[in-house]
Amino acid sequence: MTIKIKDNIYFIYILAFVVINIGAFISMKSQVQTGLFISLLSICSLYILCEGTLKSNDIRNNVLFNLFVLVEIISCPMGIISSYGTFLQNHISLLLYGISYLLLPQLLFFNLGRNMSNRKIINSLKALLICNFVLISVGIYFYMARPQIYLSFVERALADQFAVYGYAPRLVSYLGDSMSIGIICSTSTVLSLFILTKKTRFIFTTIFAVGCIMSMQRGAWISMLLGIIFYIFMTNKINLKRFRINRTLFIVLLVSITVIVYVIIKIQQEWASEFEFFDIITRRFNKIGGAADERSAQWLGVIQSSTRNLFGTGLGTLSHKGVDFGFPLVCPDGNYMRILGDTGFIGLILFLLLNILSLNNTYNKKEWPLFVVIIIYMIQAIGTNVFDLFYSSFIYWYVLGLSNRKDKIVWTQELKLA
Repeated sequence: MTIKIKDNIYFIYILAFVVINIGAFISMKSQVQTGLFISLLSICSLYILCEGTLKSNDIRNNVLFNLFVLVEIISCPMGIISSYGTFLQNHISLLLYGISYLLLPQLLFFNLGRNMSNRKIINSLKALLICNFVLISVGIYFYMARPQIYLSFVERALADQFAVYGYAPRLVSYLGDSMSIGIICSTSTVLSLFILTKKTRFIFTTIFAVGCIMSMQRGAWISMLLGIIFYIFMTNKINLKRFRINRTLFIVLLVSITVIVYVIIKIQQEWASEFEFFDIITRRFNKIGGAADERSAQWLGVIQSSTRNLFGTGLGTLSHKGVDFGFPLVCPDGNYMRILGDTGFIGLILFLLLNILSLNNTYNKKEWPLFVVIIIYMIQAIGTNVFDLFYSSFIYWYVLGLSNRKDKIVWTQELKLA
């Protein structure tokens, strides 16, 4: 029996993001291996995805992606060969993690984007925004209401922060990670502006903008602002002569400020007697210089390691999981340096070329929502690991897959920008 590939792609995509959210939510109470499910789904879906790729002769059209994957695979045995002394046994376990939780989801979501039916693409992005809206809305509620299930989850997932503050000073929702929340909110804010109707755009954009600010991720703040500015100029929402600003954006800004002020007052009055919200914000800005120095030291160590290992230390070794396994090298803050450390200079060059090609494709085809999302990811990746984080990496590889399609995406009339 012949499998109708295009009919199955959308179902796999929806299944993946629904299960991710449900699994992550359940994990607040009991451990659920949602990442393992995605890995198994990746394996089970390889036949459908590979069949679609072979039938469309798409291998030749995605040379850079295939070469990058090949380098990632080669980095695993090469990393074991150059293993750091007695770390060999843990190194093998860590590389298996890299294959299961990084490589397989990367293959899954990139190919989902590359093979998605043209008429389903807009619906798939709207479905993603709905999942993200639930994620951030629940997170904001937990942040304000502080139910016991949330406090117990934060104490387990963010023990260091909880020990100092008695709560999570950054929005983490049920993912337990503010870095993922930051990139999800910044990209979702811009996507909402581009693809949602006026009836739903306001509430979605407001929630995502508030969530972005509450994530305390400086890179997310900057990239969201740049994305909004790009949207304003692309849709001519600002009249430079009369200085008229789009009403929706103005209301979003006003509501965002109101919510933030409420959270500030609430924290100062009830949730934190010692640490004030203003202090947290101030420290995020004051630590920019220190963060730059810290990253410089980390990056220097990664570069020195890469000069000794042509294909890096192996896929996943410099991820956050590498810290849990006790890998000798520090997990660098900055995804480009992590990719350099994991896969060497060859891997980093191929990865950068793949992103440049994706930007070129979306620019030539005027697929501005995808163009802006890739830009946002590339900006935040300078100082944060966003390409390999749970959930946020899935969005990135899906968008990259969409960007490397042969055919042009059919947007709605509203999205046919200049």
